[in-house]
Amino acid sequence: PAPIREVNAVAGALNLAARRLRDSEAQQRLVMEVVGLGVWRFDARSRRFHGSDRTAALLGVPVLDGASVESWIRNVAADHRNAIRAALYREDPARGELEAEFPVGSPDGQVRWLAMRGSCLTDPDGAARAVGILEDVTERRRAHEMQLGELVDRHASDRRLFAAIIESSTDLIVAVDQELRYILFNGAYQREVEALYGQRPAIGQRLLDMLERLPTAQVTAESLWGRALGGERFTIVEELGDPGLTRKRYELAFGTILDASGRRIGAYHVARDVEEQERTNQALREIEETLHQARKMEAIGQLTGGIAHDFNNLLQAIGTSLYLLRSAGERGTANPQVLDMAEKAVERGATLTQHLLAFSRRQRLEPKTVDVGALVAGMSGLLERTLGGTTRIVTETEPSLWPARVDPNQLEMAILNLAINARDAMAAGGTLTIRTGNCPDEAEGRPLDLAAGDCVSIAVTDTGSGMSEETAARAFEPFFTTKGVGHGTGLGLSMVHGLAAQSGGTVVLTTRLGAGTTVTLYLPRADAEEDAAQGAESPPAVQAPPRPATILLVEDEALVRMATATVLEQAGFRIMEASGGPDALDAFAREPEVDLVLTDYAMPGMTGLELVRELRTRRAGLPVLMVTGYAEIQRASALEGLQILQKPYRADELVARIRAALPAASPG
Repeated sequence: PAPIREVNAVAGALNLAARRLRDSEAQQRLVMEVVGLGVWRFDARSRRFHGSDRTAALLGVPVLDGASVESWIRNVAADHRNAIRAALYREDPARGELEAEFPVGSPDGQVRWLAMRGSCLTDPDGAARAVGILEDVTERRRAHEMQLGELVDRHASDRRLFAAIIESSTDLIVAVDQELRYILFNGAYQREVEALYGQRPAIGQRLLDMLERLPTAQVTAESLWGRALGGERFTIVEELGDPGLTRKRYELAFGTILDASGRRIGAYHVARDVEEQERTNQALREIEETLHQARKMEAIGQLTGGIAHDFNNLLQAIGTSLYLLRSAGERGTANPQVLDMAEKAVERGATLTQHLLAFSRRQRLEPKTVDVGALVAGMSGLLERTLGGTTRIVTETEPSLWPARVDPNQLEMAILNLAINARDAMAAGGTLTIRTGNCPDEAEGRPLDLAAGDCVSIAVTDTGSGMSEETAARAFEPFFTTKGVGHGTGLGLSMVHGLAAQSGGTVVLTTRLGAGTTVTLYLPRADAEEDAAQGAESPPAVQAPPRPATILLVEDEALVRMATATVLEQAGFRIMEASGGPDALDAFAREPEVDLVLTDYAMPGMTGLELVRELRTRRAGLPVLMVTGYAEIQRASALEGLQILQKPYRADELVARIRAALPAASPG
């Protein structure tokens, strides 16, 4: 009948639905098993726990089919059991999610960590239950713990590094808590506090207790630290220390210490010795002033050297013209006395240019190994005659004095200039002391601008009037003098400065108004190799006898060139004139049978040295006589066969030098 068929259809549908549900649950269980998850269900009314085989294996029991929670919770670590019970046996099991992580022991003695996660459900009949999964999180937790351990180690390493940086700092670093108890300080702070107050601070000690004998210091410290503990950041310069021990000025930078929540928990300060900083700043200012003075003197020296060079050319033209006048005077056409006065004026002008060139470090020097002590002793007679009877002369020479590398003639002139300056500063008489000594490379108090290496010092001290700071600052400037008109050129100290600098040393002026002056000259020590080389110098070769020849005269100053050509023509030489290097090369190309080249050194476009090098590529061994007033000539003298004549020279000296330089077989 129809009703029976309908009942059978409904029953079949129900069976099909139940079978599909069982298949779906089986598939879900299979998926869970594959990914390593256990499935569980807990009935709140019966308090029975159901679980898959994977769940039972993870909890360490054979089977979980309606077992009590207590049957497997005994495998869980004791301190985690109550958390599991609270999650399952809740007062309102019909609501919420549950989650717990706990360690479980296994029969083989290993411990695994499990994560239980689930949801609470309510059936249509009102029964409450919870379903969820169980997962083994041992490896994940182990990796997390390893990362956490690495972070802890890194943090500890950073803290050690930070502590090492603080400890190695020369600044005084200290931190206190809200009760002004020490919580941190570095070694520099501990040592400095002990020196300032005679007590060694300790962690946990109250800072104010250490200052109980100094009420004023207590009040100051409490005020400053109170500002920092109140959240203020500030910097102040304060004098600290026990007046009975020592006191120093410090720059104190205060700040506040905050915890992770931003709450003030303490304060700190970083202190720096202001006096040490001021000494450093003063040293920097002195270095800058020395550099500024050196640049100023270099600029003045360049200007002075250029003036001296031009003045030398004028003196050369005048001197040569006077020679020609004297030659004419021998035939009764000139006044010999007038010529004598003019030639003496030229000689004085030549001395002046030498002083100028000495200051500008462009004079020609002939450095040798000099026994400075013997040189000073040998000048005693000259100094006594020059300074007069009102000046007492004292010489002090250090035993085993090193030899110096310097031009002895220029050194004698420098010492004589210093002695004359000292005499003039002692109007009523006094004592002049000349001390010579060794100045090793590692000696303290060496001048900042002195090059490295051993030196010999020559100090000239007087008991005269001394100088003011303003006068001393300008003492080495050329033409600066405090003497009256006609009583000095103002070039004495300038020449000494130039000699020292050109010789590789320096000069230092120490003076105070009313307390005398000391000028110390530092010269490089001569080594044994230089001494041996000096002793091994061979005497100059004997030149060939004079005879007429063709001279190529190269000079850019027309007056000097004209006067020199006239002198040489009167001496019987044939002259080819050139105003510079390019003209000389053209003349040499037209007539290469030149017997000797007479050339100036400093010329525009091409120097005399460059000209000689070019000419000798065309004819090796070409005789050359070079004239100049510059110190650069020492580089030129390194060329083989090159002879030097210093400007301004006498005309007869020039003729003699040319004849001596000519080869024996010159035509003419």
